Amino acid sequence: MDAPEKFRIDRADAHIGSIFEFKSDSKIPRRQWLCEPTDRRVALKMHPTDYSRFRSARDQVRSTPDASYLMNGIYLPALLYLLDVVDTADSEELSSKRWYASLEKRLRDCGCPPIGSDSADRLRDAQTILENPFPTMPLFGKE
Repeated sequence: MDAPEKFRIDRADAHIGSIFEFKSDSKIPRRQWLCEPTDRRVALKMHPTDYSRFRSARDQVRSTPDASYLMNGIYLPALLYLLDVVDTADSEELSSKRWYASLEKRLRDCGCPPIGSDSADRLRDAQTILENPFPTMPLFGKE
């Protein structure tokens, strides 16, 4: 017998939000954020002040389900940017990233064109992946 070992198993069928992580970075100007596809996850970096405010708002989202529009206001442009990056970058280099398989599977599951497709409407695809993030906004008035 050998000593027990721990292994982390990544699932490609995880929720699309799980490919993103939020980070504080003092190099980012206030009121701006940066989307950076790293090896493990896609980092959404923001100034420490904005990061603190964002975390506070995100905690409120958990207790107020309709306030998820705030998160979708971050995820939608980040996902749109990421789709543009994977469509135009060297797919061989990016395909080794841990988040790539989840994105690829989500595109396939949603019936969206695959990564690298020239005919893709990535704005529509990003909204489809996020399950139409702004279908109704009861917090802001009646539909």
